[in-house]
Amino acid sequence: GGGVGSAGGGGGVRASSAGAVLAGGAVGAGWRARSASGIASGLVAGFCGATSISASKLVWLLFAETLRRGGDNGFARLGSWVIGGVMAGGEAAMVAALYLGLRRAEASVVIPCYYGSMTVFAAVQGLLLFDLGPSLSAGGAAGFSCGIALCVASLGAIGAGRRRAEASRAESRAAPL
Repeated sequence: GGGVGSAGGGGGVRASSAGAVLAGGAVGAGWRARSASGIASGLVAGFCGATSISASKLVWLLFAETLRRGGDNGFARLGSWVIGGVMAGGEAAMVAALYLGLRRAEASVVIPCYYGSMTVFAAVQGLLLFDLGPSLSAGGAAGFSCGIALCVASLGAIGAGRRRAEASRAESRAAPL
């Protein structure tokens, strides 16, 4: 008596507990890998979306120059079309990254990383692309830096919350009934 599967023995409980621990560990490892993939997809989508936003600002400036009385045709140069291609390509890449991320991980992982990183990347790209740094006052620079820090901190808090939730979920799956 007492072996695996024997009536009244504790071996079956021990074997099923060991199996539950192993299965919980495997599920937890898979969950962490999917979360990491979702975070990466959200970050890539955020960068691509921000790049598309920056390019669309340039395209609107080209439209404004083209429509301005006495203005040059902003689309007569190849570089203008390249900027338009970057705008469209950034959107397509953003959608693809979001699609892949949402196939691999929960929306609660992918979407916050996407929005947070897109906000940071768009702000920094705009600051650099339009050479806005020299025009920032000390207070403006402090406010800009605080905004970026808040976005990054919120992403860190979301990540920490996900790790705690994943650990709790893995523990509950591994615990014998």
